[in-house]
Amino acid sequence: MKNLTIPNKDPISFYDAIANAKHDPRKTRLKTLQPQIISRYADYKNNLTCLGKITQATYSIEEFQDLQHCYDSSTVPLNELKSHIRSIQSPISRAICPHCGINNPRTFDHHLPESIFPDFSVLSWNLIPMCDECNNTKLDKTSEANIETPVLNLYFDTLPDSERWLYAQINISAGLPEATFTLQQTPTIDPSIFNRIKHHYTTLNLFNRYADRSVEVFSEAASKASSGLTPQEFKTAITTCARSYEKRHGLNYWKVATLDAMANSTDYIESALETHSNQ
Repeated sequence: MKNLTIPNKDPISFYDAIANAKHDPRKTRLKTLQPQIISRYADYKNNLTCLGKITQATYSIEEFQDLQHCYDSSTVPLNELKSHIRSIQSPISRAICPHCGINNPRTFDHHLPESIFPDFSVLSWNLIPMCDECNNTKLDKTSEANIETPVLNLYFDTLPDSERWLYAQINISAGLPEATFTLQQTPTIDPSIFNRIKHHYTTLNLFNRYADRSVEVFSEAASKASSGLTPQEFKTAITTCARSYEKRHGLNYWKVATLDAMANSTDYIESALETHSNQ
């Protein structure tokens, strides 16, 4: 898990373009709202690291729906906004959801939810690439009582990339490996950011999702358990694979945690080599 590149184009220019792409009378109403939107964007910018301080603005039902329509109805400027956000991310972040590290990020998360803050529906800083599964899981756990969402803001929450917080443990059950995952705080990780990390993993059900997908890692490692390989050679092969993933995805990528746990589990090493020798 790594921070994303923050969109750097003037956000109000996207709002103006999207408003101009609408038909009247909605276009006129949206353009009338522009001074208020400028003020709201400034409020967002002034509270990037404490978005929970932002309060809801008052709009008529019609204005509320108009602002939601900016995102909910496709236009060329909206597609350009989405393309801009995607294009500035790394190839890895464009291919794999930065929130879970599992799926393709085909959707965008409104960090402050559109259903509560329609004025931020097309604010680039509030639109974060996310996969469908994460988005739906987060949506189910978002309410007006919890306005600042419990998932990390991968634009503005500074992650301690050099510190490990995600760990796995390997158990052998009925001859088959199973992985369980935990978070561990070190003295050098700020307690407030660790708390947000913890809520992120809990909200998106990441421990269970990683456990379900760990069979992929076991299968990948099993292909390296060639005949005649010593336990130390097998461990080295697994560790090399872990470092390769770490270089691309970071220290807290779930496959890195899984592979490191496998390499450090004598029971797993012996079980995998024995299974291969019996095939």
